[in-house]
Amino acid sequence: MGPTIITCAVTGSSTNYRTNPAVPITPEQIATSSIEAVQAGAAMVHIHVREPSGAPSGDVSLYAEVFDRLAASGLDMIVNLTTGWGARFVPSPDAVRTADPSCNFTTPAERTRHITELRPEVCSLDIATFNFGNDAFINTPAIVREMSASIVEAGVLPEIEVFEVGHLRLARHLIEQGVLRPPGHFQFCLGIDWAMPATAAGGAAASRPSGGCARASGRIPPRNRRRAPRPTCWPRSPPGGSTTAPWRGRRWPTSPTPASTATSAVSTVPPAST
Repeated sequence: MGPTIITCAVTGSSTNYRTNPAVPITPEQIATSSIEAVQAGAAMVHIHVREPSGAPSGDVSLYAEVFDRLAASGLDMIVNLTTGWGARFVPSPDAVRTADPSCNFTTPAERTRHITELRPEVCSLDIATFNFGNDAFINTPAIVREMSASIVEAGVLPEIEVFEVGHLRLARHLIEQGVLRPPGHFQFCLGIDWAMPATAAGGAAASRPSGGCARASGRIPPRNRRRAPRPTCWPRSPPGGSTTAPWRGRRWPTSPTPASTATSAVSTVPPAST
């Protein structure tokens, strides 16, 4: 059995210090927590940023500061920046076709601006629309195509986030159309209200993305949460890639583990029988 590979999301998409006082808020805190996770054994850090109030943010300058601090650490890590911010839609009570001021719904270009400017090795790509708690999480095929084009053009590996089994059909369709490059790297997000449950049955239902690499994460119920990061599986380098990632003319340190050895830790999922 190969080594266990860990990725850590130190904030998550919506938690803040009111949820848990240990959740990092400022870029310095987020970078510090990410560095601590890498020092504890994580290979990849999944980054969201926050406004000073603790609210989720899409501010490119906040991402840039976190990214700068991670680069300055000199540690060997893979940085995964989210593109999920900007997908939440809440209709206005008085005008249902208009977004309520409480939501962050924005354009595909705004959702990927930090990706095209910072060019991390990996970024998330939410593949479809569903109910995320009390909000609609909107990723129409047109939105996904536009975001995919920006991500691929920037030379970034999209982590295809799947919340429902049907999302796999759209992902496979986009791969077949050449919008996304095969074989695809899939992240199964389990236990989110209201998507696939974090159960063996839920994981089994989503575990056949027709080739490619797959990993899974699950939402931990509040009563079971501790400060520890959520573990998932990921290779030390993306398929066919390395742990070097250009950022403003600089490069991350190369991995001490040869790519040929590291990528053997990735399990290739066989094609679906249906």
